[in-house]
Amino acid sequence: MDISNSSAELILSELTRTLEDHHEEPDTDAGLALPHDLASSQLQKALRRKLKKTALIAAKRLLSENTEYFWRRFTGICFEDFGPSHLSLTRTVVAVARARNWRGQVGDLKIASFLIAELMLTPADRRVDDLYMLAVAAREFPLYRSVVLEDADARNLLQQAIQAVSDCERLVPSRYVRGLLPKKVDGWIDALDRLEPSLKALCQEGRKASACILPLVMALYLNKLAPSELILNTDELTTEVEGNIVLAAIDGYTAAGRQILTGLVSQPRWKRLLRSVEGTSPQKALAMLLFAAEGGRLRSYLTDPIASELGRFAQACWSGLPPDQVPEAIALLTQSLPEINQRRRETLAISQN
Repeated sequence: MDISNSSAELILSELTRTLEDHHEEPDTDAGLALPHDLASSQLQKALRRKLKKTALIAAKRLLSENTEYFWRRFTGICFEDFGPSHLSLTRTVVAVARARNWRGQVGDLKIASFLIAELMLTPADRRVDDLYMLAVAAREFPLYRSVVLEDADARNLLQQAIQAVSDCERLVPSRYVRGLLPKKVDGWIDALDRLEPSLKALCQEGRKASACILPLVMALYLNKLAPSELILNTDELTTEVEGNIVLAAIDGYTAAGRQILTGLVSQPRWKRLLRSVEGTSPQKALAMLLFAAEGGRLRSYLTDPIASELGRFAQACWSGLPPDQVPEAIALLTQSLPEINQRRRETLAISQN
């Protein structure tokens, strides 16, 4: 189904009828005092870990501040962590994000709570973001320019992704996210000769809704590789929650998390390990290792042999560490999580007093 005006109207019409019987929303104002960066991080961590209540709390906080930011962020998360796992749901998220007037009539929080409930039932799919992370690493970290994937199609796909990232993104000083060149992205999607028109339209509308490059990366993946049999994996995650806040959300992308990591970097064990870092700062390297050890973990997810190979190389590839040192670093960070969580609790206690 194409994301044209008529098909978007059909999606929204069907969703309007569905929402007539949906009334699940946060029943308290818990979380409304969360800092913006922590609420944004919690939304993603809760979706990855299938924590509906904390996801709803984060959504309510973000919607109370800026509805357009919320839908841009929500769409980006959908492409990053779910993407091709459930394409009809991805279409729905994009159509909703692009329909400001319709959302105003129905209610942003009601719509968001329904879509969050749907994502709770949807296995994650990291193929798109792993490909993107590896493409960026190959551009920015010399150690990853020599990565050789075993599968020939996967090698060609990675080379194409590297070129797409080079053409469509620009580094922005003092920002974690990269600047996007929208016309370049749309041109790349238009040029994909094996991608059916409905998927091209989805990815172009997804680019507009998310303001990120991941819809293009998904388009590259779907254009290049034949459908394969996917395997559903589940992971028994232990998630610590303190006062409706997922502790894992206090990560290297939040001000509080960066402060905690700055304290760790000065410890001798981390100084020793991080002296091999190239192309980034020790603090940012530690942030990426924390993502690999904790923040990027998923409750349930789909994979296939190519996705597994991409994921193996993509793990902590933005840390700037040599690939052979990454497993030791992740193991050390995993051992440090009790200490990190204690520092997180102390930070929360101070902020609430």
